[in-house]
Amino acid sequence: MEKKRAVVVDDEKITGEIISQIVEELGYKVVFFNRPDLAIKYLEACGKLDLLISDFHMPSLLNGLELAKVAKEANSEIRRVIIMSGYPGRAIGESIRQSGFLFLKKPFGIASLQAMILD
Repeated sequence: MEKKRAVVVDDEKITGEIISQIVEELGYKVVFFNRPDLAIKYLEACGKLDLLISDFHMPSLLNGLELAKVAKEANSEIRRVIIMSGYPGRAIGESIRQSGFLFLKKPFGIASLQAMILD
């Protein structure tokens, strides 16, 4: 059976690697990017993708929500999108949910991430 495929995008390498490891332990084949522009190029060409996890705030032209929208437009086969943020306030989470994506507030526990992926 073919492994499910996931992309993790986070400008903080250590965070991205930890999240990638958690996702891999759930049986996914994971590709990690620390820049949204590189992730977009991959997402446009990769075909079926089961999961996209992205940080919201990254030092680039795209934030995580914008990345998710561009990725979904470029690759309609993305099944689940989770956007993470540690910034306070409800506006970010609400705008993410209104766009049809899942929101995960940082800091979070491994069980919270796993539950959101497996739900």
